[in-house]
Amino acid sequence: MKQKHYIRIAPACLGRRIAMLRAAGLALLLAVAASCAEELQDEPAALVEAQLSFSAAGGAGFVRISAAQGVEASTDQPSWCAASVTRDSVKVAVAANTGMSGRTALLTILAGGKTFFVPVTQEGAILTTSESEVLFEGSGGRKAIAVKNTVGKPYSVALRDSAGWLSYALKGDSLVFTASPSDVRKRTDTAILTMGEGKDSRTLRLTVEQLSFAGPYIASYYDYDAVRHTDTVAVAAGGSGIYYIENLKPNNASNVQNYRNRILCTYSNKKMTMNAGQTLQKIEYISPVTHAPDSVTLRLLALNRSREAATFSIDAFYSAEVAVDDATTSITLSFGNSGDEWRGIAIEGIATGGINAAGQYVGRFDSYIYLTLVSREELGIKNEELRITNEELRMRNRIYVQ
Repeated sequence: MKQKHYIRIAPACLGRRIAMLRAAGLALLLAVAASCAEELQDEPAALVEAQLSFSAAGGAGFVRISAAQGVEASTDQPSWCAASVTRDSVKVAVAANTGMSGRTALLTILAGGKTFFVPVTQEGAILTTSESEVLFEGSGGRKAIAVKNTVGKPYSVALRDSAGWLSYALKGDSLVFTASPSDVRKRTDTAILTMGEGKDSRTLRLTVEQLSFAGPYIASYYDYDAVRHTDTVAVAAGGSGIYYIENLKPNNASNVQNYRNRILCTYSNKKMTMNAGQTLQKIEYISPVTHAPDSVTLRLLALNRSREAATFSIDAFYSAEVAVDDATTSITLSFGNSGDEWRGIAIEGIATGGINAAGQYVGRFDSYIYLTLVSREELGIKNEELRITNEELRMRNRIYVQ
């Protein structure tokens, strides 16, 4: 049996050996650290990323830099643009700009023995409105527009010449206009918004317009057989944005008793529109087939005479751009000049179509093709007189001239 041999080491000697090992490890760590520091010092400083473009509201931005130590930063506009250093970046704090002009500052960064110059830009304060034109109808009412004001100071409003029919109020971020009812065809005013003074001021101008459509008009149109008609009709107001064209005379319904037309139109953004499919009235008439009394419901058709196409679809509409004569303030509604189409087919006019109790189409009654309405003003205009140029008449005749 073999004997095991042990070497006995005195405790003092063991402590000296452990201390020697620790010293050797520490020296190694210090050597590695020194080597890394030398590498960092040898690496040139560089700008990695910068975000220094600001809106008028101001805020915080930064510049990221690759230098590990010895970074300094300052700006040439410390009153509104301040710089501070945190680790590997320079933070820039920009105050709100209450001036109407943009401004710039220069950020200077010292890092790794290098000097960097970085521009800081900020937009001027904003004073804008959501609309440049405010439109009222004859019934008057209230309308609000949004005002974006980043200045942080109140703006002033002045009405140039409303003569009392228009007023305004500031409600938070909105400018609210109130117009009184009017029976005048057209009246306008200008609202002037002003911010600041002198060369650093800003002025916005808003046009406020009120149109009154209700009243008598002279109607011009062609029937289905290309015969031109002129009638005196009326436009009646039915509420905000709602109007009715009344008393368009029948041109193919002499056998209909108690016949009348009342066509619903909607108005928005200087355009008057009537949609097909609307029910006009239930009428009693003498059937051309049985020659006996009968009844039928009249609905509005959208019509293309040249292609002999018609539809009751509510997606088909016949619209007119509103034109106002500045000299006489008369209003002209020229339907069919807005490029209205339904499934690629141009809509040239409207017609009344009959539906019987069984839901069957029984025929077309009256047609109003290239319908134009011109308001009658108190200027000695005769009922049969129309403001339609020869060029317009030639254009309207084009589909009938073969």
